[in-house]
Amino acid sequence: MQTPREFFNEQGYYIAKAVYSPAEVAELERDFDRIVAQLLSSDENINARWKGAEVDRLGAQNTVIYHTHNVQQYSAVWMRALLHPNLLDILAEHPDCYFQIFTNGHFITDEVAKRIRKLGNITPLISVEGSEIVSDERRGRAGVLSKTMQGVENCLKNKVFTGVCTSVCKTNIDDLVTEKWVDRLIEMGVFYTWFHVYRPMGPDANEQLCLSPEEMLRIRKFVVEMRAKKPIVFVDAYYDHAGQALCPAATGITHHIN
Repeated sequence: MQTPREFFNEQGYYIAKAVYSPAEVAELERDFDRIVAQLLSSDENINARWKGAEVDRLGAQNTVIYHTHNVQQYSAVWMRALLHPNLLDILAEHPDCYFQIFTNGHFITDEVAKRIRKLGNITPLISVEGSEIVSDERRGRAGVLSKTMQGVENCLKNKVFTGVCTSVCKTNIDDLVTEKWVDRLIEMGVFYTWFHVYRPMGPDANEQLCLSPEEMLRIRKFVVEMRAKKPIVFVDAYYDHAGQALCPAATGITHHIN
């Protein structure tokens, strides 16, 4: 019988069975259907069907694949699933792999952080969306920032390799794309930070939050300048070392797991 690692190396994927109970799977299905319905009602193009000769050969040109990234960022149900104890058990079975978990940090308790530290193959990338008011508006509920920062503190207290990311938009660019914010992260002990551009998606998509081309260039310049100035790692998801636009997964160095 093949090991999970052997199967993944051969097939390019691995299905971990019995991670969730039938009731939990049903709840995840219902919430994902809700998310897809809201995305479709927004007229956003979420068809993730690939293009190319192989798709043409298979006659799949009219196939539609409904797709979205990081549903855990606007779904409590999927956030709970992301930090399910059984899921951490699955990650523990692959000590030769390193997992980066995108999360708002609300479910990273001291106990969970201790488990992550013990496993040693997980780095939480915790999303901070701005000031307390901005964070509450973006997430649609109160107390978002304080719970997020508690999750960051739990990770750092337990010496977990932790990053902080921001979906930069009109309401937070002046607060977070700054040396002051970077210095605060350094003082806390955060190891790396990640600035990515807001995309209008999800149940509360807001095109008014989108950045102008000039503001996107401002972020790029900020990242390049701060890399040479601050003792913290800056991750730039959209560009390689030569400044060429790309997705990290396209290079083969990472894989998305949704």
